[in-house]
Amino acid sequence: MTSERPAAVAGIVLAAGSGTRFGSAKQFAQLNGERLVDRAVRLVTKAVGEPVVAVPTGYIWDGPPVYAWVGGGGSRLQSLSAAVDALPPNTDFVVVHDPARPLATLDICHSVLAAVTDGQADAAMSAWPTPDTIKSLRSDGSLQHLGRDGMLVAQSPMAYRLSTLREAIAHLMADDSTSPGSITEETVVIEQLGGRVVWVPGDRWSHHIVEPRDLDLASYLLADDAYDIP
Repeated sequence: MTSERPAAVAGIVLAAGSGTRFGSAKQFAQLNGERLVDRAVRLVTKAVGEPVVAVPTGYIWDGPPVYAWVGGGGSRLQSLSAAVDALPPNTDFVVVHDPARPLATLDICHSVLAAVTDGQADAAMSAWPTPDTIKSLRSDGSLQHLGRDGMLVAQSPMAYRLSTLREAIAHLMADDSTSPGSITEETVVIEQLGGRVVWVPGDRWSHHIVEPRDLDLASYLLADDAYDIP
């Protein structure tokens, strides 16, 4: 009699962006004496083990220990595809994190992972309900009211059933009508393919680092022990 192999989990840190809006490659910016990418690697390592890190083409990884590092592409999709190909061969589930969310916590990593490993979802992301009224911009410049009920702000980390994520990547790579650069996060495609995407409560204060002054706010918030990576 043989027992089933326990599900294997792995991690990816996507750190190959050019940081156009930030003004430089923000993943290498310092936050309280630590690079954003190094903090992301520490978090994912604590959650699931040493991750695969996608870095800019030509960059040689010089941070904390990782399972592997790969040169990313010109888009999130291309970098994600390269990182997925470098995962351990027995991987069943993967946590994907972005250094631009330095206040993500270990509890949230565990929550998104649990949402897919329990068999109820193909993908999970952290998010929080927005208190603001949301408007959609039409092509003619006018606004369409969406409201705030049922509206969530998506965050990182995310977790995936790896087989579903591979299917989504393959679909996008094969779709001539889709520009890889237009994909800001892959759960959209998983939904389109019939997959189930769920959310877990995130953190309203886990801001997306978009411009340098966002680092000042993140530095202030890190004084709260809730954001420590144990």
